[in-house]
Amino acid sequence: MQNVTEMLLTFRQINKAYGKVLLATAEKYGMNKTEIDILLFLFRNPGYDTATDIVEMRGIAKSYVSRSVENLMQRGMLAVEEDTHDRRLVHLRTRPEAEAVIEEAAGVQRQFFADIYRGVTDEERRLLRSIIRKIVENAKVSGRTAQ
Repeated sequence: MQNVTEMLLTFRQINKAYGKVLLATAEKYGMNKTEIDILLFLFRNPGYDTATDIVEMRGIAKSYVSRSVENLMQRGMLAVEEDTHDRRLVHLRTRPEAEAVIEEAAGVQRQFFADIYRGVTDEERRLLRSIIRKIVENAKVSGRTAQ
């Protein structure tokens, strides 16, 4: 049990540290962390551009995403575009007004990952990604069977 606790604590500590570095950038621009998170998500994940994508892939509560998208639209950093095939589907697009924020946040993000991966070889990174993928898949299966 100790190993599970240590693993969960490690992920939590990494996530907390990541949140802190993003928060500093967010505050500089008078934004919250979720708003920065949304801009970075859209920048890093072309093709995943709906509020539902953000909720599902980033694990952010729907209410936070909704509020943050609204704030970003009011600031002129996001625009919405109706899907050409399904009018119920709305795509989020970053606007030029968000470029400076995205550029700085992406730099902070790159530096954060460079810092936490310091001394980790490319092979170790590949192995870590492979192990985490397997753990996530196993957790999905376990979560389905526990219901």
